[in-house]
Amino acid sequence: MLVRTDVAPLGELKQNQIFSNDDVQFVIPSIQRSYQWCIGHDSKENLNDSAFAFIEDLIRFSDTADRHDEPYFLGTLIVYNSHDGNVDVMDGQQRWTTLTALMAAIHYLLDGSTGDDTSEIRNNLKRKFLLRNDNQTPLLKSKVDLDNEMLNILASLSGDIDLEDDPRFKNQHEGYTSYRRNGVTYKGRNLYIVSRFFVNRLKKEFQIVGPMSSRRRLIQFYDTISKRVMVNLTLSRSSRLAYRMFITANARGTPLTNFDILRGLVLARNQAITGEENNDDFNNTFNVTEHFIDEIVSEATSPNDAIDKLIADALGIYVGERISKASVLGHLEDEISGFTRQDQLLLFAHYFMKYIQSYSKILNFHRLGGMNYHSYICYASPGKKMPQHTVLYTAAVLSGWSEANLTGLLRIIMCFFIRTDICTKTATKKWYSVVPTFGNSILNPSGESPEAIIRRLARSFSEYDGNPDSDELKAAVHQSNFSVASTSSKSRMVALFYALEGIQYYIKKQQQGLGKVACLMPVYSWHLRNHYGYGDETILVGKYSRKLGNIFILSGTRSEIEGISESPASTRCAEFFEKSGIYDSSEFHLAGIDSWGYEDIDERTDWLADCINDDFPQACWKDEWRN
Repeated sequence: MLVRTDVAPLGELKQNQIFSNDDVQFVIPSIQRSYQWCIGHDSKENLNDSAFAFIEDLIRFSDTADRHDEPYFLGTLIVYNSHDGNVDVMDGQQRWTTLTALMAAIHYLLDGSTGDDTSEIRNNLKRKFLLRNDNQTPLLKSKVDLDNEMLNILASLSGDIDLEDDPRFKNQHEGYTSYRRNGVTYKGRNLYIVSRFFVNRLKKEFQIVGPMSSRRRLIQFYDTISKRVMVNLTLSRSSRLAYRMFITANARGTPLTNFDILRGLVLARNQAITGEENNDDFNNTFNVTEHFIDEIVSEATSPNDAIDKLIADALGIYVGERISKASVLGHLEDEISGFTRQDQLLLFAHYFMKYIQSYSKILNFHRLGGMNYHSYICYASPGKKMPQHTVLYTAAVLSGWSEANLTGLLRIIMCFFIRTDICTKTATKKWYSVVPTFGNSILNPSGESPEAIIRRLARSFSEYDGNPDSDELKAAVHQSNFSVASTSSKSRMVALFYALEGIQYYIKKQQQGLGKVACLMPVYSWHLRNHYGYGDETILVGKYSRKLGNIFILSGTRSEIEGISESPASTRCAEFFEKSGIYDSSEFHLAGIDSWGYEDIDERTDWLADCINDDFPQACWKDEWRN
């Protein structure tokens, strides 16, 4: 036969009948890239988090395994017989390598136990997942040297090895991306990072704090995934055919999005509950949802990524925890498997429809220049179409909050973003812990009023370590470099001045075309005394202050603003005053002056810092916001 296939549990994969012997070695051939999966980051969404989603899915599946008899499908493993008698992996190397790291982490924790006799289970684990029958040769081999070096270490990872400082990891440490999960920073090559993270994650999940800690729950976890996690194993007799199967599976057709997964799981569960193969209520619900999704992602650079994030955000506030785009499948399976009635399932589908419909309306309002919402969101995400806190706002709209409460919610969020962005740049880190928990509270208030939720959010922000007090904010304003060189930095400055001015003034002035920022102290026109004695003064070419006090928001076209006189100072100040007209250009700063220097900039910087502290206090709340 050219191709043989079987669906097998992980624990029986090595000894599967489709192989010619029971002592195979899986080899990742040179055609494959290096190991790419990793653990993601607590406050960054653009880093690979596939390994994080992998272990979270397996832990979640193991936790719920006693409530149902359905297996967990890990995916397809396409392999072929190589000339040297080994089995080469054409498709599935990322999953198989990640599985090796997980099994090595389990063995490491079992081997470090002095309280339980784990020898039998450790031998079982090594025989099935880590070593060939000689009990020395690694079961998995990579043609990428440093990945293979790590696989050799993992194959015999004993419990007394220091995972951070052992000299065997020397080549795994340097020159790679830094990842941070659960407050711990990991650096090095991806497979090394994943292995260390898996150990820490399993310790936390199964409460392993030392050699005397019980490993009973860890052993149960291993037993569950060995027996109930399934792989679609496909063996080809030639590399050419295996490669054709691989590119056909990965290059043809449209990749599934998280919405496709949601729809498929819901309809499959409905069929299991009712026996129906078709249902108009579900079809209509998903058709409406798909229409609004198409509208939302119509301008996205990567529509599938935008869809995945949309569903992940909606599911995150539904369950009350942060969900990455890569881990949606496991969470959906967990939620949907718990429904035993059709009406429960339909309510679940309706939630996504209403969430996405509300999100679409907010997005359209934003695109059309709707000022009330946009005026509050622009600072938090000046260079993006929709910032992350749209998720909270959508939940509040979905829950029928009043306009006053919606406005209060946005004021608090903008207050926090302005303070932390100026001083610490840690708003995003805090945000990942806030959105799911508070979004879930908004959807499920449990007797808590919108006003109480708002005040609780303000307290959460005010008590955050990254939220500076008044003195810290003033010092940060003086030290920070508020460049207006890029579009995003200009947008952030425009948004800050709009926020200081107030919403109604913002609406009026934006309609008049305000929205351009420039530094008053110009290039080429300012002089300092030469300290080396060669003349009275020296022209500073291309130098000017980038303190906040030197930045003004102006009206007019770009060419009009760029045409403002470079010198003399009196002319430039007069033209800035004429082109200004928003909060920061008050009479006592620009009107009638004929010079502008560092003392003036410092004075205005102090003044702006006081304005920020007054309008956006550390408490992230002002009593007048109730009105």
